[in-house]
Amino acid sequence: MRLMQKSFERMGHKNREHHSFMPQQEAANETHFYPADAELKVQPRTVAQSKTQKYKDLLLMAASRQKEFTADEPQPLKPTPEYSDTVIAELINHAIENERIEIFAQPIVKLPSRRLQYLELFARIRARSGIYLTAENYRPLAEKETKIENVDHLLLLHVLETIRNDARRNIEIGYFINISSRCLKDKNYMTDLLEFVRTRRELAPHLVFELQYADIKNLSPACFKMIDGLSHIGCQFSVDNISDSDFNADDLAEKGFSFLKFNAGKLMEMCSSSRGEMEVARMKSALDKSRLTLIVEKLETEHDLKELLDFEIDLGEGYLFGRPDLEMAYRPRRMA
Repeated sequence: MRLMQKSFERMGHKNREHHSFMPQQEAANETHFYPADAELKVQPRTVAQSKTQKYKDLLLMAASRQKEFTADEPQPLKPTPEYSDTVIAELINHAIENERIEIFAQPIVKLPSRRLQYLELFARIRARSGIYLTAENYRPLAEKETKIENVDHLLLLHVLETIRNDARRNIEIGYFINISSRCLKDKNYMTDLLEFVRTRRELAPHLVFELQYADIKNLSPACFKMIDGLSHIGCQFSVDNISDSDFNADDLAEKGFSFLKFNAGKLMEMCSSSRGEMEVARMKSALDKSRLTLIVEKLETEHDLKELLDFEIDLGEGYLFGRPDLEMAYRPRRMA
């Protein structure tokens, strides 16, 4: 509640209670605001129009705070010390209350050209100068305290803002972001997100929502309906953390997924035998038939890349192409 109140106060809308695009929030009040020079005979907005305007207002507010990325090198990152749950909880609360998460990025490249195709964006929480909590550090506790939806929400707002800025700079790039199963199961949150993106379809082709394979197995039909709705307006979905090749590519494609991530180390292990190589080839063939794009993640050596290119892998992600770093390290320069 306080987070959204502070956002509206900065916009001068102190009478509004909060923004309905926050997870697990009641719908915002529907008081309407019109410019002073507007005609007096204004038709009341529909609920959908009011929600859309709220998102537009929030994006405009965020854009006004956006700074152009500079060519300065990011500060070297320090190892993350071990913090107690009490300290981590306080850092999470501080980040949410102040709408301050740090955005890290890792490139996803087209193979074999290595041309930048996407950036995967991660939310990290600043502990102190040069030290950031990774998802492994804060996510379990944030999920336990039902704060992870708020972190995912702030990351999503940043991505929407970034896509708008990219359009002004003539940059064509897509963004992968994680979305928790808790967000997908929040009907109000997902309905509002769907309505917003539907009215801003130019954002949709640049958005790729990533889900964990284990979570997909437990999603309800209502969640898949939301995925289908976002897919139909241009958003894409990726499945992560598949541990073996025993999955149904057709089923994933039918459920709205366009990308599948597979660990490079696991693929190399499979390729150590002729039988395993045949299994990898069959998996790639099944993905191609289902029109699922394979992303080989955690690629770290030229040797592994050379071996896996024989299977015509589509995209690669890993230290070989760039470590997770502050977003400015990978931002494309302004294009003509």
